[in-house]
Order: sequence, then C-alpha cells, then structure tokens
Amino acid sequence: MATIIAQLVNFIFSLPVLIGLTYYYGSAPTLNWLIGIPVLVIVQFAVIYGLSLIISIANAFFRDLEYIVTVLMSLLFWMTPIIYPLQAVPEEYQVLLVMKPATYLMQAWRDLFFNNMINWHNIAISAMTAALVLLAGLLIFKKLERKLDEVL
Repeated sequence: MATIIAQLVNFIFSLPVLIGLTYYYGSAPTLNWLIGIPVLVIVQFAVIYGLSLIISIANAFFRDLEYIVTVLMSLLFWMTPIIYPLQAVPEEYQVLLVMKPATYLMQAWRDLFFNNMINWHNIAISAMTAALVLLAGLLIFKKLERKLDEVL
C-alpha cells in the first residue's frame, strides 16, 4: 500500500508538468480535469490495489511469480494504448485491445488529457472492472492470509 500511495504522490507532483505541456502545445486544462482526474485516480487506485493484493499473496506461495509478473507488466504496457492511440492500431487488431479492461482506463486518461473531455462510458467500464478486481483481491487475500505464517 505504501508503494501505491508513494506513486500516487509522485503522479500528483507531475501534474504541473502536464499542465505546462498542455499550455505549451496550445491547449489548456478545463474544469473537466478537476472532475476527471480525481475520478480516474480513484478507479486506477482500486485496480492497482486489488491487483497488488492478489499478486502479493500469490507471490508468498509461488516465489518465482515475481519474474513472471515483471514480464507480464512489460507485455501489458506495450499491448495497451498508453503511448499510442487506439486508432493507430489496425482495425482487425483493435478488437484484441478492446477486450482488455486496461484499455478503457487508458483511453479515459487520454481523452481527458488530450481532448479535455470526460468519457463516462470508458470510466464506467473501468470502474466496474476496478470494483471486481478490488473485491477479488480483498477476498483472496483474506482467505489466504491465515496460511502466510506457514509459507513464510
């Protein structure tokens, strides 16, 4: 949890740089940023916290999972439209990207930062995914935490 909160603080301190870049490129933040950023931060926090709970408890039982997660995170980064727009992918492959819940969250961030608009459809899909991941993480962690002393 401390790592997640530390990265959240890091993100908050990087917002002035993003604001400066939007002015530099001829745009400006709007009121949508004041609404969208907190909503997206909460959704993203829920996803990350749920995944962290699942991965941390699984890592206690399967020591080599750490290396697999590192590879999967790199793969997830490149297979999610974070640094490239979804429209840059050929249409026949866009279907594969749209099946991933992370795509909707990243598209919501891109719409907010680049188009100054809040895409409530993408946020709703991301929020539902976040709720499921968080619930799964809490349930799995709660169920397996009693066995941690045996494993460690």
